[in-house]
Amino acid sequence: MYVAGFPCQPFSSLGRREGYSDQRYGGLVFHIVDHIKCARPTTFILENVKNFVFVNNGECLKMLISALSEIQDSTGKTVYDVSYKVLKAASFGMPQSRNRLYIMGVPSGSQPIQITGYQAMRPISEFLDKKLPSDDPCAGRLLSQLAGQSTG
Repeated sequence: MYVAGFPCQPFSSLGRREGYSDQRYGGLVFHIVDHIKCARPTTFILENVKNFVFVNNGECLKMLISALSEIQDSTGKTVYDVSYKVLKAASFGMPQSRNRLYIMGVPSGSQPIQITGYQAMRPISEFLDKKLPSDDPCAGRLLSQLAGQSTG
């Protein structure tokens, strides 16, 4: 399972809502898409502000869902069924009331995810990938890229 969040400033209702045209943070989510394409986790969850759904009349969301839905394996078969939902954290036992967008990818053709509210969780081991990070060529590539970037 791959879980990631990406900068919300370009999409937040409190920000300028520039979406992907934000020069600093707008396109960073597509690095996450590239990693998903390379690593092919069994499932993934991406998280951001609820306003992401509305930025540029919904075009940012459509582009991201399309990019994730179009990921294919070496035979040309679609890898993921992708869906999204805005959820309120308090509905799941969390001590806050903020709404967040969750984008989920599950193996293509699997049973759709039904989110109905707080319920007992299945063991996380059912969702974890079996590969160790040391066996993951994408992780090595990502670490090499990060090592070459300054943090200042």
